[in-house]
Amino acid sequence: MLDLTSEYCAVGETLTRWTHLSDRVSFMCGNALDIPFPERSFDVVWTQHASMNIPDKARLFSEMARVLRRGGRLALFDVLAGPNQPIHFPVPWASDQSFGFLLPSHETRALVTQAGFREMSWVTAQGLQAELERPDVAGADVETVALNPSLLNGPDGPLMGANMQRNSAEGRVVVAMGLFGRI
Repeated sequence: MLDLTSEYCAVGETLTRWTHLSDRVSFMCGNALDIPFPERSFDVVWTQHASMNIPDKARLFSEMARVLRRGGRLALFDVLAGPNQPIHFPVPWASDQSFGFLLPSHETRALVTQAGFREMSWVTAQGLQAELERPDVAGADVETVALNPSLLNGPDGPLMGANMQRNSAEGRVVVAMGLFGRI
C-alpha cells in the first residue's frame, strides 16, 4: 500500500501484524503522483477514497498506468462530484474546499481512459446511507471505540458524517466504482 501519510502506513503495519498478514501486505510512504516503483511492476492497482485529495488527476492516472503491466487492472472506488454543487463541508477527506478536488463521473472516466485504460465496468450509487453512516459508539466497549472512524476524523467526525449523508442525499457527491484494463 502506498500512502502519503506516514502515520497511516504505521497504523496499517500494526493492524496487518495483528491480523497475521504481514507476509501478504506491505506499506510504503510515498506520493501517488510519483509512484516509487518501476514501470510495469504490478498486475493490479487499486485506489480507494484517495483521488478526492489530489488535484492533478491526469498525472495520478498516468502514474497508475505507468506501473501497471499491459492487460493489468485498475480498480477505482471513490467519491466524485455530483450534479448539484457545491458540497457541504467539512467531510471526511476535507475540512474545506481547499483540500477537496472532486470531479464528476464523466470527467474522471475521461481522464482514466486518456491515461491508457479501457473501461470495463463503471457503477455509481447515490444515497448509500448505510455505508456512510457513522456507527453509534455511545456506551460501546473499548475495542469498538478503538477502531471507530473517529480516530481518523477527530471531534468533527459526527458533522463530517452528517455532511456526507446530506451531500449524498442532495446529489452533491456520487460514490463510484470502476474497473479499467491497461491498454
